[in-house]
Amino acid sequence: MYLSVLSTFWTRKPSSEIKDDAEKQAILQALSAAGGNKSEAARLLGIHRSGFYQKLQKYNLLKYQETGGK
Repeated sequence: MYLSVLSTFWTRKPSSEIKDDAEKQAILQALSAAGGNKSEAARLLGIHRSGFYQKLQKYNLLKYQETGGK
């Protein structure tokens, strides 16, 4: 039982999943800082608006609104 409890805390994620999680969090933080303005969020992240929209689509965030989240 002790090992099964520990294994839930030490479950490893693939590095690509960790990267995706970090990227999604950065996008959400930029959107929040920009008050939901997607063009401003892209500027804050230093990426082109079209690439930003591709990432929004990848993470199902196209409908993001500051007041209600995604």
